[in-house]
Amino acid sequence: MGNGSQVGGGSADDGVTLINVIEVSPEQIEKFMADWDKRAHHMRTLPGLIDYTLHRAILEDNRFQLVNVAHWENAEAFQTAINNPEFQAMRQAAFEDMDFEVQANVGLYKVIATERGPAAT
Repeated sequence: MGNGSQVGGGSADDGVTLINVIEVSPEQIEKFMADWDKRAHHMRTLPGLIDYTLHRAILEDNRFQLVNVAHWENAEAFQTAINNPEFQAMRQAAFEDMDFEVQANVGLYKVIATERGPAAT
């Protein structure tokens, strides 16, 4: 690995990364995003969230049209946030109101390697 690379398990204080891949048709993204924005705004008020970045696929034939990457202080903070009754109610209402199918897969990860390319210098 080149300069700026880092490999290892990190420390317990490094936090966790949430990766949430969302399978939704390109035609339904705007409608999905209206409800997602409400939940994201609420999530920003809860302790433990460091940041998030939502990515949208460039090509419409990508299976996962949206990918959310969020950083949390720790797994416990994330678990507490998603178990928050207000967040749960918002999530349930949003998915009940959708007249289209959405599949979302969520996982928590620890950084074990990172490297910056020449464009980052």
